[in-house]
Amino acid sequence: MRVWLILLFGLWVLSPLTAAQQPTTIAGAEEAIMRADALGAGRDFSGAIAILKRSLGKYPTYERLYLSLAYWQEVKGIIDQAVLPTYAMDARKYHFRTQLQKFPALARDLFETYGQAMMNVQDARVAPRFARSLIYQEFPLELGQFGPLALPADPTFYTYTLSDMALPAERRGTRQCLITTKPWELVAYADNNGNALPGYQEDPKYGPTSTAYTDQRYGGWTFNRMIVAYELEPETKLWKLRFRIFWQDAPSRSAARRQLARSTAELLLRLSGLARAYGGFTPRFAADGVMNIWLAEKGQAGGEAVNNNIYLFEVGTPRAEAEWVRELAHEYGHSTLPMVGGYAQPEWGANGRLGERLFLRWLLRNPSPAEAHPWVKALNAAELKNTRIDAPIRLFASLGPHAPKLRETDATAMDGFVGLALYLEQAHGSAALSWALSNIKSPLYGTGEQDGGFRAMVESYSRILLGGAQPFVTLNVSDLPKDLPYWVYLTEGVWRIELAARDDAPMQVTVEVDGTACTARSATSYTTPTLPPGWHRLRVSPEGIILPALSTIKLVKE
Repeated sequence: MRVWLILLFGLWVLSPLTAAQQPTTIAGAEEAIMRADALGAGRDFSGAIAILKRSLGKYPTYERLYLSLAYWQEVKGIIDQAVLPTYAMDARKYHFRTQLQKFPALARDLFETYGQAMMNVQDARVAPRFARSLIYQEFPLELGQFGPLALPADPTFYTYTLSDMALPAERRGTRQCLITTKPWELVAYADNNGNALPGYQEDPKYGPTSTAYTDQRYGGWTFNRMIVAYELEPETKLWKLRFRIFWQDAPSRSAARRQLARSTAELLLRLSGLARAYGGFTPRFAADGVMNIWLAEKGQAGGEAVNNNIYLFEVGTPRAEAEWVRELAHEYGHSTLPMVGGYAQPEWGANGRLGERLFLRWLLRNPSPAEAHPWVKALNAAELKNTRIDAPIRLFASLGPHAPKLRETDATAMDGFVGLALYLEQAHGSAALSWALSNIKSPLYGTGEQDGGFRAMVESYSRILLGGAQPFVTLNVSDLPKDLPYWVYLTEGVWRIELAARDDAPMQVTVEVDGTACTARSATSYTTPTLPPGWHRLRVSPEGIILPALSTIKLVKE
């Protein structure tokens, strides 16, 4: 009982009363605190919390009510956590604070309470300090409506817009994010036994005891600066921690490193939003959904993805803006996109190279009229579309999905797979690509003969589309390179081809399937010969010198 009285006394002296507070408010609020303390001392923590929450409706500007509520919320949360290693309350509270990410609900509730105090209490003095005391090196995994107000390290809003009309309406609009702007110094603290713990984060591969590399440029690294980035989840209305950005001391370059960390956080938040909106892709190796980004001074300029970690090496080496975007999109692709691999060159898995192109396409599809990000602002959209997106699509179209070349292990085979993935996303939509990637049973490209590889999943998706009473398939070709052979998977039979253009110009074209001319029914409608099941090569050629600006090609089974 004495321990509880001492703890309660500590709560009573948290905040002196101010002259501006009315006696009736003080009396009513203090009575509520006394009733809550009595229930809490009897271990009725839920009752204490309920009294304090009701009282806040009457006395929302009385800071001590919030402090009392947070106190009993923490006590209840800690008592409820049977996994905590000791029964001593002080030790339990310390364990909670030093491993905040393991107790997301409790951390969210406490930050919500302190945030409400800072919202409603003019010149709140104790709530900010108590919120700050919750954080050693870990920030909460999620925050409620008011939690960001109590977040230390000066968080600021960052917003971007998803405007692509190809996205469902509920996925378009402005996305809200938070990024801490004051670098968090990872200072040393002591463990439960009084032993000093280091004031830095050790990355999982190249830390002080690393033997992963014999190259002297790698290993032995520590990181003592950090910012964090949150994204408001539209479905839950919760702020979710998405990225921790770590960097090292760099004398005379501290401002540049802070800006690099900020730019990295902003770009990754956009890539995260694009990946979720278009394909439902999330970090594959992060159970809590958080990626760690390590900005290393040494190594060889470039990037690497290891589970839920992304490394950028030798960050002091200058890069062009497009190269920063490429490196991060590549590594984020490894971290989020399902693996199609088995390649000998340039690396085993193709999801990094696919990420470079896929995220770039989505980024360019959602431009901002007032673009402020220095890397994105400097991108040459037309050049990058031609070289990074259209080039692999043209390679795939020239080979075809069943080409033996695509089952080889060199860079051309990888680029052919990337081209098919980009073609599928443009012609059939991001849902088609997401379905094919998410359902692969084998990491190989495959033969398409029910082997579970990527090609087999594309064909399975096509058969699903064609499974209705009146089979049809629509190819969206407006963004694809012009004069491209279009590949489409069809079931056996005769198909009617209907062409639609983006303008009303007269359409004078010829249509071929697998090199055989189709029968013209009108200027925009054609009929194929009887086709066997499988992939077919469709080509639309101008009769003059100008190919109409096609928007869609619809094939309907007769």
